Amino acid sequence: MKTEPMEALKFLYSVEDPTDNIPMHLTPKDKADHVCRLAFKEGQSNPKIKQLEWRGDVTHRIKTNTSIGEYEVYKSINGDYLFYIDGIKATTITFNSLEKAKAFAQKDFEARVKKCLIIE
Repeated sequence: MKTEPMEALKFLYSVEDPTDNIPMHLTPKDKADHVCRLAFKEGQSNPKIKQLEWRGDVTHRIKTNTSIGEYEVYKSINGDYLFYIDGIKATTITFNSLEKAKAFAQKDFEARVKKCLIIE
């Protein structure tokens, strides 16, 4: 999940035009303060979460260590991919490609990180 403070950037790079709802009376300092508040608010509601960095043998098993635990993707003898966290099977879903298993692991990681955040 990668996000940018879009409202803040939009405000910062906008041309002062009466149709874009940006107050024309703001001083540069006021405009900068407003942009900082927007960016901070957006950063809290849309945190950037790093991508998992996988290592290992892609033909059999890859893993990554996180502050949450060790994420692993194994290739089963059937050719499907299985997802584990700390050595425990994390889902009953099997994946037909390594990329799908990695994408599932990334979404799981992001969901767990978000549960730890206080977003107002």
